[in-house]
Amino acid sequence: MEVSQVVQLSGWLDDNLKDVTPKYSALVSVLQNNSQQPSQQPVTQPLKELSRALADMQTSELSTLQLGVLEEMDVAKLVGKQGKAWINHRVRATTYDPATTFQSVQEGQQKLEEAQRLLREFKSSAGKVGFVDAHEIDAPTPYGHLDF
Repeated sequence: MEVSQVVQLSGWLDDNLKDVTPKYSALVSVLQNNSQQPSQQPVTQPLKELSRALADMQTSELSTLQLGVLEEMDVAKLVGKQGKAWINHRVRATTYDPATTFQSVQEGQQKLEEAQRLLREFKSSAGKVGFVDAHEIDAPTPYGHLDF
């Protein structure tokens, strides 16, 4: 595994979730209200805004290894165009149940936040053991000529 790619993935996720996280929170808030209160709030606008933010996540910038890390963390389906499809499917399901929808979307948001936290920890740990510059982490080490 290339450490630099995982460190770069952490930065990519941080950058992209800056726009996505507040929109997720807005939708989760509406869904929570709709699952607990008799007065229903419209989900159309927060869903549209979150869908747009997810679609704007350029997963094409990621390497196969980085996509594999997201798959392992069970969040690849929650970002980019896949994320847009996932959230729309969850909220617009034909058998719409506000409580189930709220729970499912909240779990998706929590998975993304957990992935972000874990990748930040990885990045921090890499820095603690001397990997400071993400672009040089996997660069060949110039050992020179070794005499044994």
